[in-house]
Amino acid sequence: MHEQPEAARLALHNYESSLGCFPFGVLLNAPNATGGCPVMYRHTAQAFLLSTIEQGNLHNSINFSLGAYNPENITSYSTKVTSYVCPSDLPATAQVGFSQGSYAGMAGTTELWRYGYGYGGYNADICGKIVGNGTFLINRTRKISELIDGTSSTVVMGETSRFRNEPASLNNFWTAGDWYFDGIGNGVRSAAIAYSTVKINAPAHSDVVYSYIDGMGPFNWFLDPKAQTYGQFGFRSLHPGGANFLMGDGSVKFLKETMAIKDFWALSTIGSGELIPGDAY
Repeated sequence: MHEQPEAARLALHNYESSLGCFPFGVLLNAPNATGGCPVMYRHTAQAFLLSTIEQGNLHNSINFSLGAYNPENITSYSTKVTSYVCPSDLPATAQVGFSQGSYAGMAGTTELWRYGYGYGGYNADICGKIVGNGTFLINRTRKISELIDGTSSTVVMGETSRFRNEPASLNNFWTAGDWYFDGIGNGVRSAAIAYSTVKINAPAHSDVVYSYIDGMGPFNWFLDPKAQTYGQFGFRSLHPGGANFLMGDGSVKFLKETMAIKDFWALSTIGSGELIPGDAY
């Protein structure tokens, strides 16, 4: 991302200019003719953006009417895309149907996974998912005009590399968006989108229960200090002292892990209205 900020900016803005919106954070499912949502697609923003980063052939090889894990898409999703891997990130364990990724869309401070799987009964037109306060959502797209805090003041993507000292595993990938048990003792992990609720470079939390969300609800969980420690839901890098983030105007900012969490929240949301001094980050 930080090595090719112009490419990242052009990818998002060419997509938005062409289709009138940014891509889905995750297209998890969509209503069918009878109003049900039976198919789990799991296609990510990175998959939709392929055609804008000179990966048109790979984009065209993906059958978006089928799920990311469908056998027809396994070969496509096994392809390494260099632009999606930060050079400082360590190699991940290879597996057919997955390709390493080091970045995620900014979901803001509203928790989308737990309640979006039917716990809250939210928006039926997007299969019960929540419309959060970040740029990238599940089953819904955003227009650039919705970034009312201003594109230069809104984080749209950030680094989600391997944790420091984390063993190689199949955990960081761009090919499917979901939350899942990571298999190495860190509980549930988010893929394709991440939250500013969590402090930058926070370590993974071993707690596998959901009390940190259930006790507060999806719109207030960020107010629980414990939620700030769940690194597997946040942004992280192998750079010392912080991580790189793409802003809505295409600029790239290195945000310090020591920045005030409230300032990080403000930068991550599309319309919170806070004024953040430049020296805050």
